[in-house]
Amino acid sequence: MKKLFIFSMLTLIFGQLSAQDLIVTTKGDSLNCKITKVKSDNIYFTFTNNGNTFNSLLPMSNVDSYKYGNQSGDGNVSTPSSDYQKVAFSVTGGYSRRLAKVADNLSSDYEDYVKQLKNGYHLGADLAYYFSENYGAGIKFITYKASNSGNFYVENYGRADIKDEITMPFIGPMFSMRYQNEKNSFLLNYAVGYYGYIDNWTIEKTYGTNKGGTAGLMFDVDYSYWFAKNTALDIRLAFISGTLSSFTRKTGTSKEKVKLEKDQYEGLGRMDISVGLRFGK
Repeated sequence: MKKLFIFSMLTLIFGQLSAQDLIVTTKGDSLNCKITKVKSDNIYFTFTNNGNTFNSLLPMSNVDSYKYGNQSGDGNVSTPSSDYQKVAFSVTGGYSRRLAKVADNLSSDYEDYVKQLKNGYHLGADLAYYFSENYGAGIKFITYKASNSGNFYVENYGRADIKDEITMPFIGPMFSMRYQNEKNSFLLNYAVGYYGYIDNWTIEKTYGTNKGGTAGLMFDVDYSYWFAKNTALDIRLAFISGTLSSFTRKTGTSKEKVKLEKDQYEGLGRMDISVGLRFGK
């Protein structure tokens, strides 16, 4: 009985040692090895060559399938892991700086006023669906806010108190590329859409609104640190471009269309620096 037990144990041990796992690459190559870990980005394994054991890995993008050979029968065949979430959502906010040059024909005090209007803040949100681990599409929304007030000489008013409250919303479809591992994600996002311009202004007791819109192009670079399973701290640098050639001015009950000369076009280009949260790894 004791000899039978020893024989059974030796058979089991040698069976386990001789069993090998199998990785099949997308090029059709077969690797006999011992799979140690499978993650969404890489498959880790060991193999023996000339009596020496080596550790290695393969990107999952290069793996067609893999099989654990220590199972009964033909083993357990699996396709590459897809443990990433297909839907990702982020909310961000931060500092914005408009990049267009200030006109040269302004008085020094009004020039300073306009320059201060170029500094503002923004709030935004992204929603994306990833059809693979690295590529996705979705929608982006972000809006810019800035305001300023002062007392200047204004034609037809003389010395007057003025105020501007500017809002510049952007919304449009987005294409996203990402690379991520267990703790970090790097993203490049491109979006094209509607870029609006709204200036609610006041001159003494007169209130009005200049409102227009144009096509906008947006590009951003993101870094995310995953401090929880599906929640990350997101840091982003973004650029938005667009040029306003006309707008509608509304004052009281009157409304007029204003077409700008080419040298008077309003540059809407800006840079955003954001911090926020990303959900869905």
